[in-house]
Amino acid sequence: MGRRTINNAVMKRLSDSSQFDRSIMRLAFERLERIAASALLFVGAAALIGWIVVELYVTAVTAD
Repeated sequence: MGRRTINNAVMKRLSDSSQFDRSIMRLAFERLERIAASALLFVGAAALIGWIVVELYVTAVTAD
């Protein structure tokens, strides 16, 4: 079996699995996108809660 035959066999196998690989990559990117959106939502919620706590603290301290 020559080098060219091996390369052709490898290329055929890669082309057969490329649709499957694209599907896996698409699912992985969608999952990563959901994780990133959740992280941003968490950071935003934490910032909002922190801002409210600071506002309440400043209001309580300056109420003298």
